[in-house]
Order: sequence, then C-alpha cells, then structure tokens
Amino acid sequence: IQQIRKPGQKPFRRGGVGRAGAGVQGPDGGAPVPEGAEDAPGFLTMGALFFGSSKEPLYGFFHPARGNRLRDTAVLLCPSLPQEYMRMHWAFRRLADLISRQGFPVLRFDYYGTGDSSGDTGAGSLEAWRRDIVTAAHELKDLATTAKISAVAFRLGAPLAATAPVHFSSLVLWDPVVHGGKYVAELEAGQRRVLEQDPASDRVTQEELLGYPFPAALRSDLRRIDMVAAEPPRAQRANVLVSAPSPEAEGLARAWRARDVATSVAVVPDDTAGLGQFQTASVANEMLQAIVSQFA
Repeated sequence: IQQIRKPGQKPFRRGGVGRAGAGVQGPDGGAPVPEGAEDAPGFLTMGALFFGSSKEPLYGFFHPARGNRLRDTAVLLCPSLPQEYMRMHWAFRRLADLISRQGFPVLRFDYYGTGDSSGDTGAGSLEAWRRDIVTAAHELKDLATTAKISAVAFRLGAPLAATAPVHFSSLVLWDPVVHGGKYVAELEAGQRRVLEQDPASDRVTQEELLGYPFPAALRSDLRRIDMVAAEPPRAQRANVLVSAPSPEAEGLARAWRARDVATSVAVVPDDTAGLGQFQTASVANEMLQAIVSQFA
C-alpha cells in the first residue's frame, strides 16, 4: 500500500484492524496472512503508506493486530537519529512484528528528513520531529480505530516522545538519551574513530557525523536535552529498559515518580545492543523480548 494523503483525506482501510493467521507470507517479512483474509470485512492489510502533509509526507509501515486477543491500544515505534536508525532497522521491524502478534496494531515511521520520509537529510529539528510523533500518533489512531496509544521509543526517540504533546497510555523507553550533551559526545567520538580508520577522511566535512549531515544548530539543540529537568511525559506510566546499569536512567525514574508518573527501570543485558557501535547492525534479541513482555 503506498499513498500520499491529502489534508483531511481519510486513511486507506478496509473497515478496521484485522487479524492474520496461517497462510501465505505477509509483506515486509511479516506474519502469514490467511488466504482470502484481505477480502474479509474488517481486515486492514499490513503495508507501507505516506501520511501527514501532502507536501511533506512522512513514511510509515503499519502492522495490524494479529492473534486471538485483540487489544484496545495501538503502539507507536519512535526511532532514533539516522546514525542509530540504520543499524537498528531490522530490530524495529522485528519488534513491530512481535508486538502485533500480541494483538496490538503497530506503526513504525521515519521522521522528516530521515529514511523514506520527505525532506533533505539534515533538514530536521527536534521540534519538527516532535510534531512528526504527534502526526504519527493521530495516523495510528485512524488506522487502528482506537483512542489509546502507547509508544516504544529508542535512544533519541525517548526524549522526543516524552516531550511530544501526546497523551500516551504508557511509554517504553529503550536506552533513552537522558542528557543530550552525552549523546552528541558519543556521536562525535564515533566520528573520530571512523576518521582514524578511513584514508579518505579529509573529504569528510565538519557538518557531518557518521555519514549523515549534522548541522551545528542541531547539535546545539541536542545538547540542551535534559529529560530530568524537562516536564514529565503525558503518560500514565513509563518503563525504562537499559542494556547496562545507568545512573542517568535511575535519576530520570526518581524525577518522574516525584511528579506522579509511575516509572520503573530494568536492566536487560544485551551485547548486541551495545551503544556506540554505529556501523554494526543489531538485532538485540534479549531487549526485544523484554520490550514485548511489557505488552503481554
């Protein structure tokens, strides 16, 4: 399914969210779809779509709920920046499939200026990406015909989702970027390692980090991120999952609990999810299972 929706145009659907079971293999590596199911009333097929503004559409991929226990909540997956997005793309696809098998409709999407969404690489901003989360949440509500949304947010996606004006039922934050200055330092350290190993490093500009444009204005915005000091999310509860013990995550949980957001922290050791390995693809199986368990 590929479309560009005009403002006010209804989403492409066949009644509502449907279920998939045994049968032929679904698109994008998804679960099998039973023969003839796509023609049944109430079945919404898995597929890619463009949504939001027709001039600057966002790309997304919708995974309808599957199984015998359909839920009244949909789940939005919020990625990180391109440097980490590329190595975690397969993990996000897998995560969407696993959560949808628990009966939750899922939408994963690309921010403006990233992935297959419109906009030049490097043209995005924190404020624009927060608006993208709002747009994606509205789109998911339309697709899933539900008013309740939860979110799973990875790395930089965590402060974006936490500060976006969306009322989430719950937030699952995966190795969140609590302090932006530390995150920028990690990216810059990764860039230095690449330059030390690359004989053509003299062709890399100062506005680039790990193969992607990274303007000074964006770095400045990122350095101002402080999830502890910022307003807490509009969520009933938050679960923070980290791949290594994190005093920052513990401090964030204390700050949010003090402001009446039920927040827990769990360490899920997973070598495949090691941060800073920007050039290595990751599946992060243990972390994915831990995230899915939040929706069991």
